[in-house]
Amino acid sequence: MTPRVQQFGSIINSKKDKLDSVLMTFFQGPDSYTGEDTVEISCHGGMLVTQTVLDVIIDAGARLAEPGEFSKRSFLRILRNFENLKSLQRAGQPMDKKLKNKVTFEIISGEG
Repeated sequence: MTPRVQQFGSIINSKKDKLDSVLMTFFQGPDSYTGEDTVEISCHGGMLVTQTVLDVIIDAGARLAEPGEFSKRSFLRILRNFENLKSLQRAGQPMDKKLKNKVTFEIISGEG
């Protein structure tokens, strides 16, 4: 899938029955919120359809995120980036001001 482009598709079960038409968006790491590859699936509303789609996806090997898991993963990614910057500074590696500002921007914005 092309990153950050919604694509139309279908959710099918193991018997090849079409359960719902969906929109899927692939967010490729490290340029996603968590820094990891993520797929977002938008299905029709209603408890029955949503639960059926979730059941099929979980049966295929996915798992539900824990409460706050995405925010935690994003925070840990930012923290790792700061630790990497601090390691460069501790190592005494000279960094010109332009490079240091670029690295700092990428860490803060999550673009790095």
